[in-house]
Amino acid sequence: MLDASGATSSVPSAAAASIPTPAVMEGGGSYNQNAKIPAGGAKLAVPLLEEAARKIPLAERNDPIFIADYGSSQGKNSLAPMRAAIRVLRARVGPERPICVVHVDQAANDFSTLFEVVQKRDYFLKARL
Repeated sequence: MLDASGATSSVPSAAAASIPTPAVMEGGGSYNQNAKIPAGGAKLAVPLLEEAARKIPLAERNDPIFIADYGSSQGKNSLAPMRAAIRVLRARVGPERPICVVHVDQAANDFSTLFEVVQKRDYFLKARL
């Protein structure tokens, strides 16, 4: 780095030091073990998600339906909302049309725990008609 006089300096500028860096939750299932309060808040939004799934226009074709699970973290708080959305969509389109859930989070997220939760609980299949 160059300081104000043009000399090289190893001290970062105040502007560079104040740039926030993203952080992710602790791995190894820690978020899932401590997710009760966020789950309570998310539970309030499930009826809105169900209403959106009932009202969203769908193509007449048999193309897959995609649901984005933004901020999926380690998965525990994704189970009920995704199951609710899939259940409503299944009632609309029947059992044959593919429904795909895309879990999205920061690159450093603990995706291993997320996929263990999804696989163990088999929540995609439990959301059938």
